[in-house]
Amino acid sequence: MKNVKVAYSVCNVSNSTGGGMRRSGCWLDVSRQVVPVNKTSATGRKTVWNDRSESGGRFVEILQGLFRRIGYTCSSFQPRMLLRNFLNFYDLLLYVMVGMVAMLCYLNSLNGDLIHDDIVAITTNPDVLGHTSLRELFLNDFWGKPMADPLSHKSYRPLTVLTFRWNMMLGGQAVEGFHLVNVVLHGLVVCLLTFMCRTVLQWNTENSAITGLLFAAHPVHTEAVSSIVGRAELLSALFFFVSFLCFHKYSKETKSFVKTWFGTHTLSLLPGFLVLLGFRIWMLHGSLPKFSVQDNPAAFAPSVITRFLTKTYLVTFNAYLMLCPTNLSYDWQMGSIPLVETVLDMRNFGSMFLFGGVLTIFIYYRRIVKIREITVLSVALAILIFPFLPASNLFITVGFVVAERILYIPSAGLYILVTHGLQRLKDWSPRATWLLRISTFFLLTVFMWCTLRRNAVWQSRETLFRSGLESVPQNAKVHYNYANLEKDLGNIELSKRHYRTALSLWPSHASAHNNLGTLLTDPIEAEYHFKAAISINPFHARAYFNLANLHSKQDKKEEAEAYLKQAIDIDPGFAEAYSALASLYADLGHMIDAEKLHLVALSISPHNVDALNNYGVFIQSLGREDEAVEFYQRAVQINPNHTVALLNAARTLRSLKYIDEAKQLYKRALEIDEDPQVMDNLGTLYLKSGRFREAHKLYGQLINKHESYLEGKVHYAQLLMQERSFYQAEELLLSVLNNNATYREAFHQLAVLFIHTNKTSEGLENILQALRLCHVTDKSCAQLYVSHGDLMKDMGDLETAAQSYSLAIQLDPEICHAHLNLGVTYHLQGWYLEALKHYQTAQTLDPQNPVVLENLEKLKKKMWKKSALECNEESKFCRTW
Repeated sequence: MKNVKVAYSVCNVSNSTGGGMRRSGCWLDVSRQVVPVNKTSATGRKTVWNDRSESGGRFVEILQGLFRRIGYTCSSFQPRMLLRNFLNFYDLLLYVMVGMVAMLCYLNSLNGDLIHDDIVAITTNPDVLGHTSLRELFLNDFWGKPMADPLSHKSYRPLTVLTFRWNMMLGGQAVEGFHLVNVVLHGLVVCLLTFMCRTVLQWNTENSAITGLLFAAHPVHTEAVSSIVGRAELLSALFFFVSFLCFHKYSKETKSFVKTWFGTHTLSLLPGFLVLLGFRIWMLHGSLPKFSVQDNPAAFAPSVITRFLTKTYLVTFNAYLMLCPTNLSYDWQMGSIPLVETVLDMRNFGSMFLFGGVLTIFIYYRRIVKIREITVLSVALAILIFPFLPASNLFITVGFVVAERILYIPSAGLYILVTHGLQRLKDWSPRATWLLRISTFFLLTVFMWCTLRRNAVWQSRETLFRSGLESVPQNAKVHYNYANLEKDLGNIELSKRHYRTALSLWPSHASAHNNLGTLLTDPIEAEYHFKAAISINPFHARAYFNLANLHSKQDKKEEAEAYLKQAIDIDPGFAEAYSALASLYADLGHMIDAEKLHLVALSISPHNVDALNNYGVFIQSLGREDEAVEFYQRAVQINPNHTVALLNAARTLRSLKYIDEAKQLYKRALEIDEDPQVMDNLGTLYLKSGRFREAHKLYGQLINKHESYLEGKVHYAQLLMQERSFYQAEELLLSVLNNNATYREAFHQLAVLFIHTNKTSEGLENILQALRLCHVTDKSCAQLYVSHGDLMKDMGDLETAAQSYSLAIQLDPEICHAHLNLGVTYHLQGWYLEALKHYQTAQTLDPQNPVVLENLEKLKKKMWKKSALECNEESKFCRTW
């Protein structure tokens, strides 16, 4: 170890207040410990304890040092001081105080919903849901897609995803647990920052508290704390400050933190940094994330001057958000900050002022001689600048214009500078101390109030997207997001208006074109928007998918098949496209290929509820109803709010005669959403199972809440007819026809009502009116032909009745009533063989039907009687019988 010479001044301390220090002597402050140093002896010889040249040998030197340390420790042992240093009560109180304030600022965020990026990062992320192994988790990006996938976002945050997974394991999708972890992490970061001010900067309690409290309450942090995906920034800050403190502890023995920073210790960390950087580059798997002009317009500006001026202004804009967070937004893309295209733009003065101010600080920094002030400025500028640079757009293109969450760490450096400036003002004018304290307290109060208000914005999807319209109304993306919200809420017209606004602000917004197309009733206009989305982005798989669905509805099967295959080529993991192609093949009768595609969709995404539901519908159409119910149940287990799967399962269970189970599923669906169709389905279940009182109550609620739902009124009229309230039923059906003069089922039920009340001519007129509204191949009209046949049979026109029953059977061969009554007409006309065939078909469809069994028995007796009179071996009748 090299000899180190320490210069100090000799002084006499003869009036010390301590009893053990009353003798004259000299003291030297080294490493915050008071060490006695002997004065020069009378002979002129200096007694220097660390002079190795006078040592008799290495062993003697070690023993001397050991005994010297033991002796000094024993002589200076003070139990009270030791206990105080150990407990650090005042510092502990400081850390508890700033941590509690940090968490109190975000208490009203604990019950916030999963919104915006939270939905994709948590509710649909297989890594978070536990559908992948830990090894796969560390190989996937933040959204659950493999890093090797060319479509991956390339954002690699496995530790954050792992904490999400732990949250999911412990508390499921309860949002309180996710938010609580974020709030606690914020409190820990604030405590670490305060601890750093006390130890690294060696600040007093007041200055450390000011820095910690201003950082804790800053409104710009709401995105990082209130948004669950902001946990990535919180964990990054936590590890940043822990690493910083470890580095400081490692460098304490050099006695100069700044020299260590720019010395050999920093260079020794370079290999580790290069290894981590190499690993991160390797995880990109040879491809960078793909960004578009709507993500970052400045990066795609054609002019070099425009790119330079805009990017420098964006740095100024971020600094403004930290200094004056009056207008915050969850998104700053698509026109929120117009490009700076000329040097005459007034915003350039802000950039010049900022960079000039930073340059001034650096010039001042070079003239400072106080080592403590150099340390403060070095730490503050390092925390302010270095963490911000990778996301600043200056050197690396990122997928956003401005993101408030990336200011989480840099704002700590800013408030170290602010606190240092306040202290310099206090030193310059001690009289202003209390004024500055009051101003700081006022600023802290304003910050806390703004943060609590900003937390309310992140409570739900609706509050967040509405706030975007208020903050940056010129941003096309906030209009697009708000349109998505209104579409999900069922406000179609409002949704279409905001999609059109987004397109007026940003005409090349492909997803806005695509989503608008899904809402349009005009197929020509919808096709225009789908094709516009494809022309803007030829790799927009969703646009191909929606265009295929449009052509499928128009019975253009070949075009639909081609577009679905194109969507699959673009995105081989597009499970919904496989499922839709399977449904298309099923409509074409290619059942084997259809089932294969359904299974491919499920192999790609085993937990895709839409794929599970669609496969259930497919196998139900094949008659495998028990299997279908299992797939519906799997879909509901994954997403308990998937109403389509719930309704399909309920309908299937109803067809299987599991009435109570079907009723429970309908009620679950109503708890999620009081949809009129669900209420109507439950009402018909009550009606067919004979629970008229429950059905009456439910239909009363349905008509009161959804007066425009005509199908429910028609079914309610059926219930009233069952209760023989024919007058009320007639009024209800006539009101339906007043609203919609072409409502076929209303004419049908009105005809049934008139037949029941012996108004045969009115019944015939209404049934014929309903049949005029039928298409020749419309399967739903089969029941109308059955009713017309019943009416003709009652009127004695057996030939016309037989024609109506035959038409019904052509449209739907599964109607037992049509086969039965057609058999009756043939029976009455003496066409026994035809009657026998239809009786037997009816018996196959409904083996326990007593009327079918009775008529068969009568027909058998008549045929045996006839055979006894007319039968011989050559008779065709006998051979058939």
